[in-house]
Amino acid sequence: ITTDIGFETVLVHQPVLGDYEVLPKTEKPGRSLEWFTVRGITVKTDKMHFYERYTDYSPRSRGEDTIQVELIAKSKDSVALVSQFGEFWYTDHVKDILLQSVADVAREYSNEVRADSKVFQKDFNGRLRAVVQMKFKSNGVPLIVQSVSGEFSKYPESSSRRYSFHTNPKTVGQGIRVEY
Repeated sequence: ITTDIGFETVLVHQPVLGDYEVLPKTEKPGRSLEWFTVRGITVKTDKMHFYERYTDYSPRSRGEDTIQVELIAKSKDSVALVSQFGEFWYTDHVKDILLQSVADVAREYSNEVRADSKVFQKDFNGRLRAVVQMKFKSNGVPLIVQSVSGEFSKYPESSSRRYSFHTNPKTVGQGIRVEY
């Protein structure tokens, strides 16, 4: 098993017959030799950037409002992350929690007229960060939230920020995107 710098490999014992078991140790950068029934799940230990765009967060929005969210997080415990949420922890679980957080905050601000003002965006970002941290903590997500920022726009074409996505093959199942 080869682990790159900035990553950790969570070892999973997967016998020929039966369920898999997450082993309590991780492999640090370098190479290791394991039994053929052990495979590795790579988790990034440096900053992970998640970019999402939501348009259907509220039934009243009718697709007019758009929220682009950038979440920067670090793994607190890679073994716990894979044990609790599985190999595709971001796409199967964490993304849903993030979407629910965005929907909760968006409902609070859905009647706001001046969504393009800096004061509104600052208030929206502060509330979004607090809700995301609270939801991660209550759901037991072992990620350290370093920053959450959201750009709320009333019309999708008025959004000033555009993201280009480049996917790292090692992190395909985790929803990690690198802006370039």
